[in-house]
Amino acid sequence: MPPTTLPGYGLDAPTHDSIIAAFAKYVSPAEADTLWTTACARAGVRRHGPASPEDLRRACDEVVAQGGLLGICANSLKVRLISYAMLRSKTLQLAGAPAGR
Repeated sequence: MPPTTLPGYGLDAPTHDSIIAAFAKYVSPAEADTLWTTACARAGVRRHGPASPEDLRRACDEVVAQGGLLGICANSLKVRLISYAMLRSKTLQLAGAPAGR
């Protein structure tokens, strides 16, 4: 799924890099990268390259399960992923395009 900005919302598609950047607000960039790489491996998500919001959400679930501040951050990221997926689907629907594309 290529990253896109939703028209009318200005909301960019979540990516591995944007998620790591969110974690890096609370730990070092290296720790954030290691955390995300481990979460992706546990969730069966490819760490590099495009990932669907659902893939990213599964990896976030792995961090949520760890609890603590990073778990709370991951839960917030899940809300963002769900919001993006729903708004994207609605935007495509209103434009007359199939939601899966």
